[in-house]
Amino acid sequence: MTIVILLYLFLFIFLESVMTKTELVKSLMQKTESDKKTIENVLSALDETILNECRTGGKVPLMSIGSISIKDRAARVARNPATGESVQVPAKRIPKFTFSKAFKDQVL
Repeated sequence: MTIVILLYLFLFIFLESVMTKTELVKSLMQKTESDKKTIENVLSALDETILNECRTGGKVPLMSIGSISIKDRAARVARNPATGESVQVPAKRIPKFTFSKAFKDQVL
């Protein structure tokens, strides 16, 4: 559930509250009239699908919430603030979440 946790983090930053996984499952159970096992299976499948797509460099749209993608950061030279020494920072891939305009307009 790595991606789901990432979404919780972003929502916490913007909404200053966090829905727990249990609360999310209960809410989805009520809205879809499904049982707990089905909801948990759907969330696991969603998590796996998002991770697989991001591993291959794809972008995953999440309905009207936004999209998750992977961003490549180039190698660079940084400076150690304590010593002033130059340090080589290697290239890396980082997860990126972009909120949709519709989400921002409704929430912020």
